Amino acid sequence: MDIKNINMKAMNVLRNGGYLITCSCSRFMETKLFEQMLLESAKECGVTLRQISVTQQNPDHPILWTMDETSYLKVFHIPNLIKSERTFSFE
Repeated sequence: MDIKNINMKAMNVLRNGGYLITCSCSRFMETKLFEQMLLESAKECGVTLRQISVTQQNPDHPILWTMDETSYLKVFHIPNLIKSERTFSFE
């Protein structure tokens, strides 16, 4: 199961107003790519995300600007998940 599917399952299980915390510890999942995946997942699940924080690893794992592989952990805090009303048309 990939990270997009895991996040979509979480978005579908959470109730309206739920709190989503999602992380990636892969250096290959850059922050922009992670954000794009979350946006696509939210659209497909019919939810609106309201991010309050994005954090990275603690000081005991410093990010060296000369070594890309040291920037690996991304943690998104998304409270108050808003599920949109889904309407169906049978025409």
